[in-house]
Amino acid sequence: MTAREKPVPVVPDTDGLLPEAEQKAMEYARIRDERTLFYRADREARALVDKETELEAEWAGLQRGLTPDDASGGFRLMTLSKLRARPKPAWLIDGLIAQSSVCVIGGVTNVGKTFVSVDLTAHIALGKEWEGRNVVQGRVAYLIAEGAEWFPDRVAAWEQHNGHAVPESEYLVHDGQGFLLLDPAAVADMCVTVARNEIDVVVIDTLSQLGGLTNENDNSQMAAAVKAAVRIRRARPGCTVIIVHHANAQGLLRGAKALWADVDTVLMVAAAKGAKGTTPEGTFALSTEYDRGGKQRNAAQVTIPGWHLEDVGPSKVAVRLAMPHDPYQERILAVLADGEWHGAADFKKDWDDPSGAWSQRRYRTAMSKLAGLIEEQGETRNKQYRRKEVA
Repeated sequence: MTAREKPVPVVPDTDGLLPEAEQKAMEYARIRDERTLFYRADREARALVDKETELEAEWAGLQRGLTPDDASGGFRLMTLSKLRARPKPAWLIDGLIAQSSVCVIGGVTNVGKTFVSVDLTAHIALGKEWEGRNVVQGRVAYLIAEGAEWFPDRVAAWEQHNGHAVPESEYLVHDGQGFLLLDPAAVADMCVTVARNEIDVVVIDTLSQLGGLTNENDNSQMAAAVKAAVRIRRARPGCTVIIVHHANAQGLLRGAKALWADVDTVLMVAAAKGAKGTTPEGTFALSTEYDRGGKQRNAAQVTIPGWHLEDVGPSKVAVRLAMPHDPYQERILAVLADGEWHGAADFKKDWDDPSGAWSQRRYRTAMSKLAGLIEEQGETRNKQYRRKEVA
């Protein structure tokens, strides 16, 4: 049983039936047991972090001590078969954010970066499918340094819009006080916190507030910040670090290129492209495509358009417009444009899209969302579809 699972003794409701001395004794026992559990978890977490640090130091020493002429030194090579046998990175959000990775969510000021981060992490805390993509449930630690006092309202608005309560046990927050990526002591403490609380996702919002960089254009400082994020990621197997960062006027990540180069994924919150008047004002896309400033090291690049910020309750929520922006929906409607009946094979034929290889699951999801626009006939496995006529 882990520290996360260990129950904390609860003082029974005696309604004043026990003598005051006995009630105090029971309360002291409860506090003592709580502290015992905390310190035990803290010792285990610190031991894990210390072990990781010792391994890093040992490896660094080996690297310094060995030479190519050492009979027992050198590199261990492997066959292609052994390399193929290694497990591929698992996905936190299928095809978008990998587990055990460092990801950046970037965008210009006030475009909606934090609202997108809330949407993604709320789905993770619930283990709820996001935009037709499988999501692995995980415990989130959100470090919010900009507008921390308003952050609960943003989560409440998300809950109201989505009809799901974010479990408090799986969504922990911190106002960022005392933490900077370039502060080794703070990073070490964060590693212990991640291990002790079994955190699966750490969000650092934003780099300008929680990075500690004196010059964002200094590649050495930016590279050190990324290394610190990697150090936090390694504090717990499978942990992912998400850094929220500002973009410049050109829509690219602000500051030194080391940030873009060293992380695994860059998900840009980019203003919608299109001719004047063809895209609603305030809409944006989420993109890992290079020409939008994004990056995807582990999968095909993708752009997910049709987003906007919608006023909900006490705050706003990042919401996709009720439009067929999904590439699968667009493909289906394009094939049905001729007014004829078409089967599933016609939609899959010659599929070539940056969203990745053809997915039967995403195709079925897209088809269900288009139920009001198309009609169908035939058996369950051999249905034919065509576009409904507009009256």
